[in-house]
Amino acid sequence: MFGSPDPAKRIFSNTEVAMTDSTPDGELGVERSCFVISPIGSRLAPIGTPARASYEQNIQVWERVIEPACAHFGLTPLRSDKISEPGEITEQIFTLLRDSDVVIADLTDGNANVMYELGLRHTRDKITVQIGEYQRLPFDVNTIRTLQFTRTEAGFIDVRESLIESLRAALAGRSTPVTATRVWTEGAVITSAEISEVAARSSSPDDDAGHDEPGFIDILAEGEESVTSFGERLDEITSRIADIANVIDESTAAIHESDQRQGGFAGRLTVARQTNENLKPPAEELQKLAIEFRKDVSTADAALNYMLDRMTEDTDERAEGAEFLQVLADLGVVVAESESSTAEFAQHARGLANISRVLKDSSRTMTTAMNDILWGMGTMKAWAERARRLLDDGRA
Repeated sequence: MFGSPDPAKRIFSNTEVAMTDSTPDGELGVERSCFVISPIGSRLAPIGTPARASYEQNIQVWERVIEPACAHFGLTPLRSDKISEPGEITEQIFTLLRDSDVVIADLTDGNANVMYELGLRHTRDKITVQIGEYQRLPFDVNTIRTLQFTRTEAGFIDVRESLIESLRAALAGRSTPVTATRVWTEGAVITSAEISEVAARSSSPDDDAGHDEPGFIDILAEGEESVTSFGERLDEITSRIADIANVIDESTAAIHESDQRQGGFAGRLTVARQTNENLKPPAEELQKLAIEFRKDVSTADAALNYMLDRMTEDTDERAEGAEFLQVLADLGVVVAESESSTAEFAQHARGLANISRVLKDSSRTMTTAMNDILWGMGTMKAWAERARRLLDDGRA
């Protein structure tokens, strides 16, 4: 529990500040509080798990976008996982959502906690700015302005500048509340009778009779096409990893040459800076491929599990789909053969940040990409295992 009647102000030492258009950017956020809600994940989760991927992606957005944008205005943003006040964490979050001058919400993947917290925040007539990764936003918030970004160097720069513009307008008092906030704080109260009348007018029987569902062969054809595209995507990813490995090998040789010339640690730092520049293009390309790979696997996951469910329940469909089940099982073998080396590469990519801070950005980019790739591989292995069991049952 907070020990103050106004906990957000105690945490941030917050006071009301009158701002005008002539106020310098660096003063707009002084003595104002800023709370950030986003998918948190887990730093301790195994590499390749959704929790670890969420953590790495969140840190990347925090370091590249949110923190520098806030610093531009003298704001000190606070993440929910960094609250150091003792007490019940949920109560602290509720209080900060209620009282913070600014809330920045990362809506990537429509995290349930984030969406709930955003809904609570929309009951307050205070500054709320939404950001989210392109094509990974919940469809039902698209009507509310959300700063979208792609997970590339240029994408992070663009959304950081957009966030600065949005914060500048909001801190200077030039923003308007979203519809939900306006209705909640200003809207006229309607009666129960009026609600009942609207409900009566809007009710209608479900009409699914004319729904044109695809046949099982159509579903199999779509699944087969998806699996083929995964193999091609993995080949592209393997090629980019090889490019990165070549850069690292060249860096190792350059460090050896520097040591031979007695260049010392200054010489090694020069090599590290050049290595970071050489790593950026293949690392960013790897991240693009990883994002597309994760998106494709996520899209196919529900469809493929639906197919496998049908084949589990219907032996005739299982027999008809035996060839496809074998394709899935074979894909699992290919994935399993490369999974350990992929995980090892992910560990090496993460370790680059420990060599020199100049390698931190490239390390983060590659680590985030590898988490997406390993998550996708794990999902594909799960399909293959289910397919193998169905094949074995059919042979029994």
